[in-house]
Amino acid sequence: MKIFAIMLVKNEADIVGYVLKEAEKWADKIFIIDNGSTDGTWEIIKSMKNEIITPWKQDFGSFRRGMRADVFNEFRHLSTKEDWWCYALDADEFYIENPRDFLQRIPKRF
Repeated sequence: MKIFAIMLVKNEADIVGYVLKEAEKWADKIFIIDNGSTDGTWEIIKSMKNEIITPWKQDFGSFRRGMRADVFNEFRHLSTKEDWWCYALDADEFYIENPRDFLQRIPKRF
């Protein structure tokens, strides 16, 4: 099982680096769309680009819920039915428990 995360950011320069470092511990890929940051968030994200972190694009339009769907539709070809998508990896939150460990404890029938 691979874990793919989608992060939507806007003006999160104070925390985004820490959150990405924590998410790298459990995510196989993190796809990021920036909704018009003006505080250096996008530059931080681009500087962290690697095999896990993918700064996808900036979108300066109004926020819309479908932005995450845009990311999913662009990259879903990389996943299989056994993989898990974290649709809302918030740029100012982190998981206390490793999601990979949690997901492995869920019975296969679910």
